Amino acid sequence: MMNRIICITVACLALAACASVPVVRETAPGYAFNIVKKSGVATFAAKTYDEVWGAVIKTMVVSNYKLAVSEKDAGIIEAEHVRSESTRAFVGKDTDEPRLSAIVETKGSDIVVTLTWTRGEKILLRSIASQQKKVYGEFFQRVADILYLPKKPE
Repeated sequence: MMNRIICITVACLALAACASVPVVRETAPGYAFNIVKKSGVATFAAKTYDEVWGAVIKTMVVSNYKLAVSEKDAGIIEAEHVRSESTRAFVGKDTDEPRLSAIVETKGSDIVVTLTWTRGEKILLRSIASQQKKVYGEFFQRVADILYLPKKPE
């Protein structure tokens, strides 16, 4: 009986110690952007139009988007998300897919990217504003990772 009481006491103390430890949430630093009229706007300094254009295209492709329009001279890119076959079977084939539209333009010595995300299927797991912040933040961070990747020593 005494062993049982000691075990229960030790277990309760361990749980209390775990409960009192503060939870630290680490968030990855994101590339700075603003939301203007439901679009994300980011400025990339010290890069050429071609470098930013290529990074935006690459980010869309690696994010599983299929390019629908790519007009480099006009600075317009449009893409639609491609779902896997297993997701299509689970959700349905006739659902709207999320879309990304990007405008890439030169403003002075900087390149500005305006990204508009259309979420497609209306699944309300979180507010549209928080979804936009997440989508734009992740997208612009990926573009910045491509553009500002540290050079490897030779």
